[in-house]
Amino acid sequence: MENLFDLDYTRWNDIFMFSIPALINVGIFLYISIFLPQKKTNNSFSIFVLMIGLWQIAEGFMRMSHTAETAFEWAKISGIFLLLMFPLGIVFILYFSKWQKKISSNFLFLLLFAPTFFFFIVCY
Repeated sequence: MENLFDLDYTRWNDIFMFSIPALINVGIFLYISIFLPQKKTNNSFSIFVLMIGLWQIAEGFMRMSHTAETAFEWAKISGIFLLLMFPLGIVFILYFSKWQKKISSNFLFLLLFAPTFFFFIVCY
């Protein structure tokens, strides 16, 4: 972890390719969190978009790494956001389509987040 920020900051193409979409996603998260009503649909979408933005930042730092060890550490961090991105996207879809009423929240947790936490524990 001591070499986590051993990055090559001269790769401007890589910096722009990950930072612009990540800033857009974080901006969407902030806009939804501050200006829109706090509904479950809005909150689930904002958290989903935040995970996408954090994943893009971690992927960009992985590509800017000087050493393979630093890239591996960023790949592990990126994997955490990737593991959370898919269930959060499905939760948003369920709230948006109003199907969350048809599925109990306990079953939803077991179906989506239990495998995510299992893979997190096993892989990291």
